[in-house]
Amino acid sequence: MPNPDKPVIDFSYQYYLPYGSQLDNDLAKLEQGVSDTIDALADVRRSDGALPNGKVTPDSLSPTVLALLRGDGPTGPSGPAGVGATGPAGATGPSGLAGPAGATGPAGATGPAGATGTTGSTGPTGVTGATGPTGPVIIRSAADRTALASITGADIVGVLAAGDQNLWQSTTANISAAITAGDPRYVAKAADTTGASGGFVQMGAVGTGKFYADSGARVARFADRAFVGGAALHRGTNVISQPDWLTQFELGNGRVASYMHRTQSANLTPSNDPDASSALVVGAQSKDYTITGLNAIGSVHFGVNNNTTLWLSAYGSYNEAYRMPGVPGGAYGCELDIVNYSGLVTVDPFQQDIGQTIGLQIAAGAAIVPGAGIPVQVPTTAAINIRNSFSTFKSGIIFGSDAIAGTDGTTGQGEAVALVTGHSINYYYGVGTVSWQVWAGPGVNNDYNIASQGTGAVSVPRLNVTGGRIKFPATQVPSSDPNTLDDYEEGTFTPVIGFGGGVVGITYSTQVGKYTKIGNVVIINGSITLTSKGSSTGSAFINNLPFAVGSTSVPLTMRANNMAAGVVSDLQSIFVAGSTTIQPARYSAGAITALADTDFTNTSVMSFSGIYLI
Repeated sequence: MPNPDKPVIDFSYQYYLPYGSQLDNDLAKLEQGVSDTIDALADVRRSDGALPNGKVTPDSLSPTVLALLRGDGPTGPSGPAGVGATGPAGATGPSGLAGPAGATGPAGATGPAGATGTTGSTGPTGVTGATGPTGPVIIRSAADRTALASITGADIVGVLAAGDQNLWQSTTANISAAITAGDPRYVAKAADTTGASGGFVQMGAVGTGKFYADSGARVARFADRAFVGGAALHRGTNVISQPDWLTQFELGNGRVASYMHRTQSANLTPSNDPDASSALVVGAQSKDYTITGLNAIGSVHFGVNNNTTLWLSAYGSYNEAYRMPGVPGGAYGCELDIVNYSGLVTVDPFQQDIGQTIGLQIAAGAAIVPGAGIPVQVPTTAAINIRNSFSTFKSGIIFGSDAIAGTDGTTGQGEAVALVTGHSINYYYGVGTVSWQVWAGPGVNNDYNIASQGTGAVSVPRLNVTGGRIKFPATQVPSSDPNTLDDYEEGTFTPVIGFGGGVVGITYSTQVGKYTKIGNVVIINGSITLTSKGSSTGSAFINNLPFAVGSTSVPLTMRANNMAAGVVSDLQSIFVAGSTTIQPARYSAGAITALADTDFTNTSVMSFSGIYLI
């Protein structure tokens, strides 16, 4: 069988399958392996299947095969070793039989060609075809200028290289004397549209001053692909590896195919020109506009994902920047610089201004107004999405110390981020799981909220409450942590005095109480002035504390006035454990005795204050 052909993979799956890049890489390895095998096979066999001449040499044959080819007889048995002196050498034996003829040598050189035969007779003339349309005027010398008489200002005058109808010349020498330059094409000057003066300019070098073709502008169109500068080395074929420097760079740094492979137009700086800095510069200015509403836009990009079958994405713009090993400089995926010479215009989340200067504006909706036949828009996912694409960022967002007006990072204050009330910052713990939220409530006087969806707490080394207020919820959220303050409350209560468990007929002119609760500590003070002590009898009590006393009774401070005769001022009262009751008592003759109704008058006054644990 003949030698097989090497396989050529001329299709890429990168843009059609989820793992197309890996498949392309695997196929490329298979292609290389098969090609290497074919090369190795061609080294040991001819296309007709036989071994090539000179491949088998005597050195590659075994001694047995060599003896057969020489016709040597078999070796006889060895005789016994002699004991005398070695005799003279015997006569040389007869030569063996001649071996078979060797393989045929290579063919000799081809002999000289024979004499040319006589020319045959001319065949009949074919039918004349229809006349084609008139082509453009082609100028090859100064004598051809007379053909320009009928050319209008918008016609292109092509200049072909002599002797080759397909090659456009690249020199620009002596254009006016004799048109010999061809690429780019040349046109007559705008002031001399017939070319009578013999003066020509490069296509696009002199504008018409018009924009639309129907107004006289010259419009150059490329129907297929256009490669400029260093990109011109790309052959435009469906082969992954191409000689342009960007393709080689991408393939050498992990890509299985270059972006050049499927680009419609590419512009690369040459790889060997030190003056080439920018591959492409675009610009727009507004000073010549006469139509209100036009914007000077330096570059417009569109990405449209309208494939309803494959899982694809569309990018309006995509940038990559590399910082290679050993280089001292940096790399920037994109830098946006904004210059303002016309005075500061301040905007905020509620107010935009036509004179604003914005480094980066991200808007949703593309200013497409809903209407008949226009799809209804839904909210887009995010304005900025910072992700890991097989590497990480050291920081997400950095503000330079002197980048914000009003501060240099050590003095002053400036606005780094502007949000509206109701916009929250959410912290996620897992997919769809928010663990913390931070937001300001609507309005000027609403609260700033830091909310945990779990049981976490806000940790600060120091807290400076410049407003002088800390707010706790109306309902305590108790904590078992001994280092956690879980409640603060201020309020009033109405103390009620009674005797023996009754309050019959008791009236007051003063009956006030105030409290402050901090965690599990209650601080109270109050005052009672009677106008009648009523008819109930028994031990005195003051009820209606704001919170029940804890498991331990503790003393408090109390002062009494207008009491019955014999009641001294040395009162010894307690908060009664497990109740909302104060037990007034006195110390007398070495013992504490509870006060009773007989110790009070109709105008008695009692003031008290104390601290207890709940």
